[in-house]
Amino acid sequence: MIDPDHLYKADIGSANHLFLSLHDDFIPSFFSFLQKGFMIQAKVGCSVRSLLHDQFDISEAYMDHCIQTIFIDGKPVDDMDTTTVQDGSTLALSSAMPGLLGAALRRGGHYAPMRSQITHEKSKKTLEVKNGQMMIKLFNLTLRDLGPLFLDRGLWVEAEDLRVFFCKRSDNFWGGCSRARVDGGDVEPRQLPHFAWTGALIHLQLKAT
Repeated sequence: MIDPDHLYKADIGSANHLFLSLHDDFIPSFFSFLQKGFMIQAKVGCSVRSLLHDQFDISEAYMDHCIQTIFIDGKPVDDMDTTTVQDGSTLALSSAMPGLLGAALRRGGHYAPMRSQITHEKSKKTLEVKNGQMMIKLFNLTLRDLGPLFLDRGLWVEAEDLRVFFCKRSDNFWGGCSRARVDGGDVEPRQLPHFAWTGALIHLQLKAT
């Protein structure tokens, strides 16, 4: 599992940038990174709603009807408008989860009072909006719906995790990769499992073809 402290302390400036152009059938194979957690740079000190809508272009309709469960630093969120994302936060997004537990964790649901002691408190003061970094995790339908958006935008993952991932890919996967570029230079995609990354992090960006 990714250690958030390790990601936050890593030098983003020393990260390799990997751009992959591949058939859209293989985009979901990268969803495991989105469940484990990936790092992004964003404006922090804003509300959850502002982060998702203004910075990531997620529609109001999708936020209100499809993102039913939200966690910040392990605590469920009820109000996207009054909960502030801070530098170093971990934000988890999910569609509706099944069962009584899912109903209790659903934001603004009838069972929300059952977990009032663990609910993320509303922000009590206005924070400065500034550049920062945070971790995001996606679950259930948000993986399918939002995963390609974040992968196209670009995100940071650990180099070792990506190396292991590439080592497990089949010939079919590599046949679907039409182009790979590392730090602006073309690389043969099949060489990626053996590539000597210079940093602990990789900025990964995918383009579906």
